Amino acid sequence: MNFRLIATDAEILQILEADADYDLGWSDDSDNDPLFEVDLIADTCNISSETNDLYSENIPNNETSTTNHTEVESEIRRDPSERGISTKCPKRNVIWFSELDTSVIVPPFTGEAKVCITGESPLDFFMELFPEKVIAEIVEQTNLCAHQKGKEYFSTSVPELKIYFGITLITTKIRRTARRFLHFKDVSTIPPDNTDKAIRLRPILEAQNNTYHKALEPEVFDSVDEMVIPFKGRSSLKQYFPKKLKKWGYKMWLRAGVSSFVYCFELFQGAGGGRSNISECRAAGNVVCRLCHDIHEKNHEVYADKLFSSIPLVLKLKKLNTWYIGTIRNNTVEGAGKKLKAAKELQKKGRVSSAVLTSTEGFTVTRWIDHSPVTVVSSYAGREPEGVATRFCRKEKKFLEIKRPHRI
Repeated sequence: MNFRLIATDAEILQILEADADYDLGWSDDSDNDPLFEVDLIADTCNISSETNDLYSENIPNNETSTTNHTEVESEIRRDPSERGISTKCPKRNVIWFSELDTSVIVPPFTGEAKVCITGESPLDFFMELFPEKVIAEIVEQTNLCAHQKGKEYFSTSVPELKIYFGITLITTKIRRTARRFLHFKDVSTIPPDNTDKAIRLRPILEAQNNTYHKALEPEVFDSVDEMVIPFKGRSSLKQYFPKKLKKWGYKMWLRAGVSSFVYCFELFQGAGGGRSNISECRAAGNVVCRLCHDIHEKNHEVYADKLFSSIPLVLKLKKLNTWYIGTIRNNTVEGAGKKLKAAKELQKKGRVSSAVLTSTEGFTVTRWIDHSPVTVVSSYAGREPEGVATRFCRKEKKFLEIKRPHRI
């Protein structure tokens, strides 16, 4: 969907006052980049040819470029890692336009959501997710642990461990000697400088992630969120959740589809345990990038809440043809926070009020007044077309229909 930018005097002044070599707030290194084409930038931002004049002062057009457009287009659609290009979002100053709304038509989904395993009973499906070779590895590590602790008489087998797991799943109260020696990794192989708190569980976690990935092809709509596994025992990985019904347990990051099937997951290890370097997407944004590693370039639509959302995350996923929508905190909307109408100003107009900003990068930020202000960022969905929501009005003591932005 193309649109014409209608800027206020203040916004025009902001552009004109910027340095002549950086009129859009980022470095123009197009002369040194053989893959740069102004048309590709315009398509990404969904800006019309009339608007391209705004960018033409310092960016070479197709007439001056020596690169074949067909070759560039085929090259740009390759996996960025194959082209030697970092998918890390460059630092740039995004320009926002007030009350300018746009929705992007998401390209067709190129994946295939389907079940990749077969079976006649629940046990058949369980064994696909928890295969025989995984159980055999657990048996080996369990026997090894028992022998390392001087219990040479102890020995278990695959059938016995299957029975034990079955009883444990049913009762969750069983106490047997096997639990004392149950292990998933040889502790003698753990390096002294290890920082992975879950290293003893790592083999089984990786095996489960692999089987989950193979069981189903990802659906077009995916959600990233946290999950709590209740646990009150002794563990350095145990977390406290004061606002949850189950206040103690393990926290898991996961990506699931609308079918509720979990495609990918990570065990949370605390503020400083087992995570990679923090990028401009922040620690929580990095979680989204890692969990979405297998759905790039297929036009999946990912949803998450304000814990994960940030402007750099939306930019990074968009470069990988992964579309994003989620609530966002006021302190992570960066420059949009200065131009977006304040919540107090919108609350004076009541629940029907909303405000929207569109960026030069082609995504929008919308603030809407419900029971409280809600701010949402999206790389494809705008405010229009508005829908209808039903809310109870305490003042009039009846249900009312109010306008609701499309992205909400």
